[in-house]
Amino acid sequence: MSSEAQAVSRFRTPEPVFGVVAPEIIEDTLICLATENEQYLNELSDQAGCFKETQIVEFVFLLCEKWFLDQSARYQAVEIFERFMIKHVEESYNATKESRTNNEQGEGNIWGTLKARMCDTFVLRLVSCIQLASKLSFHYNVSKLTTFLHQIFNSTVYSFLLRFWSYLNCAPKELLFQRTAVTM
Repeated sequence: MSSEAQAVSRFRTPEPVFGVVAPEIIEDTLICLATENEQYLNELSDQAGCFKETQIVEFVFLLCEKWFLDQSARYQAVEIFERFMIKHVEESYNATKESRTNNEQGEGNIWGTLKARMCDTFVLRLVSCIQLASKLSFHYNVSKLTTFLHQIFNSTVYSFLLRFWSYLNCAPKELLFQRTAVTM
């Protein structure tokens, strides 16, 4: 089997193929990924992990279980919620910081009101993140199914055309002419 045929057949199978890539390339790739990961960890916000407390994660997992969501959706929901809340709190705090510098007497009052509003909408935001994760998971599953159906459809049409072509080549010419004369 030629290398092109191996490459083509490798991409058509859904199973992973081992031993095809040189170990040096794998090692270089892993080193690059490790350095990228280290850079991302160094740039990580100081508040990272604040919204991944045990009670929050348990609540997300229970809701996802109640709604029969995939395992991946559960973890995605926690991650989406964490990232959103950190960004939301930082932006809200910075917005109140600007108004506090302009108006010195009500600095604690503005932030306190904002925190109370965040507490009131906490569950709503959490459920919204679960819905987003569910949609992402569903979209991923649909795209996998679409790819699978597309592959099956292509292989089915291809095998049908091969059988049809072999039938046309093997059929007696008189029979073919009779069929075409009847249809005309």
